[in-house]
Amino acid sequence: MTDRPFTIRDYLEHRFEHHEPDLLCRATSKREHAEWRRRFVRRLKRALGRGPNPVALNPEKVLEVEVPGEDVAVRAEKIVFDSSPGMSVPAWVLLPPGCGAQTPAPAVFLIVGHSGENQQPHGRIVDQTSGKAWGVGLLPDGSPCGTRYHNDIGQHLARAGFVVYCQDFLGFGERAGTPHYMRNLWNHCCNLVNEAFVLFDEINLPGVHFHDVQRGLEYLASRPDVDARRIGMIGCSLGGMWTSYVSAIDRRIKAAVSVCSYPNLRYHVLGEKLGLCGAQTIPGIAAFADLATPMSAIAPRPLLVQIGKHDPGMSPENARQPCESVLEVYRMLGREDRFAIDEFDGAHEINVKTAVGWFRQWL
Repeated sequence: MTDRPFTIRDYLEHRFEHHEPDLLCRATSKREHAEWRRRFVRRLKRALGRGPNPVALNPEKVLEVEVPGEDVAVRAEKIVFDSSPGMSVPAWVLLPPGCGAQTPAPAVFLIVGHSGENQQPHGRIVDQTSGKAWGVGLLPDGSPCGTRYHNDIGQHLARAGFVVYCQDFLGFGERAGTPHYMRNLWNHCCNLVNEAFVLFDEINLPGVHFHDVQRGLEYLASRPDVDARRIGMIGCSLGGMWTSYVSAIDRRIKAAVSVCSYPNLRYHVLGEKLGLCGAQTIPGIAAFADLATPMSAIAPRPLLVQIGKHDPGMSPENARQPCESVLEVYRMLGREDRFAIDEFDGAHEINVKTAVGWFRQWL
């Protein structure tokens, strides 16, 4: 029998073994880092593609509820805005007490991870209880729900004095369409949606996600009760990866927290429990970057990386190793104090205490 390579795994193993990304950060000075960052951001934007065409936001508040708490109650506004032709985006905005046009507050943009609800014999049901509901603990009608591995981070941040913004990615929550089963968590909410875009346009799903986040940031910064000079971003899993990419490109993000986001691209693709996901596979990304590379482009802005010691999908070592090169970048820029790794006693989840503390320190 021949031992020649036949499978896509053989091909990917060969490419990872014989190719090193050509835009890893090797800067040795602030000037070199600034030039490298310009080249990296330009290449990353090109890989994301042109994205959908923007339209006027036309924001509309469709619901307002009070979220009670033991100590502090917060207000929640459900907002809908137009993102592109034929596409609107629903979002929750949590408002801390005392926040208003005369007293604007710092804001945190929250990006949730993959969310499949209600494990069943045929797979997980994806419906409106997923998506942004997991970020803020509110269903589309304003009734409470669990937040799973996000650990009520949205409400904790709001009670700490931050405006919290959380929208549905396409394929999640209210943007998931008819409730459906999926045998694989990534099948419908990522891969099939990614494939659907090529029917009309040369657009990829990561490019759509980036476009929608940019529109969400535009809306958030336009609110009179938000201090647009003090916007942070946090995300877990899929959300952690997008926190890194968006923060690398968009300087409006003044501080970031990336949680359980698989910074080792080879491990992400070839690891036993992981694989390719249409919401995270940016065309050509492996040719010029690893998943830790955008973290180097965030520097010298504050960045906290959280790693769960008991994360079932990722070993702490595989998550920690790429971050060491990021630390060297911050150290070279003289801002080692703005980068931290929080390896906490948890699983695939957000460590609320250190995340809230990070934004209190830097926003």
